[in-house]
Amino acid sequence: MPRVWRYPNSATWVPLPSPTHSHEWLEAVMGRPLLSPSQGRPANPKVAVIGAVIKRDEINSKWMVHIKGETEPKVFDRVVFSSGSETIAMHPKIDDVHKFKGQFIHGQAYKSPADFEDKNIIVLGMGNSAGDTACELTEYAAKVYLAHRRGAKILPRANEDGPLDSYVSWKISRMALWTEHHAPGIFQILADGLLQKNSNSHFSGEEAEQNLEWGLEETSGDVTTIICNDHLKRLVHEKRIASVKGVKRIIGPRTVELDNGDIIDDVDAIIACTGYRADFSLLPDLPSTKLDASLPVFPDLYQMIFPPRYADSLACTNYCIINESAAAYRELQAMAIAQVWAGHSILPSEEAMMVQVHEYQTWLACQMLAFPATMLGKGQMYPWMRWLHDTAGTGLYEHMGWSLKGMWFWLRNRERGQGEGISEEEVEEAGKDLDSVSEVGLTMQCPSNLSWTIEKPPSIHVDSGSPV
Repeated sequence: MPRVWRYPNSATWVPLPSPTHSHEWLEAVMGRPLLSPSQGRPANPKVAVIGAVIKRDEINSKWMVHIKGETEPKVFDRVVFSSGSETIAMHPKIDDVHKFKGQFIHGQAYKSPADFEDKNIIVLGMGNSAGDTACELTEYAAKVYLAHRRGAKILPRANEDGPLDSYVSWKISRMALWTEHHAPGIFQILADGLLQKNSNSHFSGEEAEQNLEWGLEETSGDVTTIICNDHLKRLVHEKRIASVKGVKRIIGPRTVELDNGDIIDDVDAIIACTGYRADFSLLPDLPSTKLDASLPVFPDLYQMIFPPRYADSLACTNYCIINESAAAYRELQAMAIAQVWAGHSILPSEEAMMVQVHEYQTWLACQMLAFPATMLGKGQMYPWMRWLHDTAGTGLYEHMGWSLKGMWFWLRNRERGQGEGISEEEVEEAGKDLDSVSEVGLTMQCPSNLSWTIEKPPSIHVDSGSPV
């Protein structure tokens, strides 16, 4: 893993192992090369490409996994489906789109701004991809339009305290989730104020006065979309990006009509940065529910992971989407699945699981009907994260909250928690230790004389009486 994020002036910076060290360690654990010498193909015979479907053998209670290039399916007792939540490209509904003779692509197919040199481009959407794409195109395109039907809170990637995802403590963020779940109105007021403050800190004067005209931060209902972009507001202010209403219809080979009736001529390309959805087409036997004709099918997944009918043998980690690090909560999902299938955490009855499934689906349907940009699989962060940590046995809520055990844990570790006693020299020295594959703490000895630090989470259940 490369050191992408490095803030050496911060005591919280943690050095990461190099790609070479990670690769060597994985090969040592597996006892075989990860890749074959030719073309970097997987050398592990258990690594295969699924080319058809995963079907249920109800008679034998097995999963039949069809592998590309093989006539007979592989038989498995359990399957973890991890195909990713951004799989199916979602295309916008535009009237008479067949009339457009320019280039119309989804953001998934966008590769380089140089491909659109000296062209007039419309970028559809108001998410991170749309903002980044529009900004990048300004260096090459003749004209860039950012067409959107909603706004977003546009934040810089970092402020004077560092990256935005690092200066809020875990404890404070848990309290925010609790407030969002139990008092959403109060949370919305507080969150909007804080987000606006961070946004305005990098935006003032004449630019701020024109901001309302641009429609960049118009929101709908009680849903606020957040994007991180350091350049979008500046480029709109400099008129290098034109912020316009959404595209309503195509009225000519290169002519577009917007939702407010404005016309844009000489459009060479439209890039739809309009998001993705998870793909469950490889699981035709996965139970699902259709709540409204205008909404997609919702998979029946308890806590967005386990299908109640097959909870003992099938788990999906590609569905839930929340506003936290995907790497962290995907790993928590894997930990929870392992604890359940190992028998250390017990799921409720199938009937009880279906109650939770239907309650969540009803909530999500209301969200999507009120705010169409809501993503399929949007999670209820507070109850889901509580359940996930409890099932995975991390003990974080118990030790990092305001319970007696949490306060005692803080008293015993407050200096370390505040970063005291950790110098920049010590951090740099830790990086050298990792580069030489040195270990600190609990280690696991591997073949080829390699070893690595392994942290095992304690199996501690959360006290449900504590709010965070």
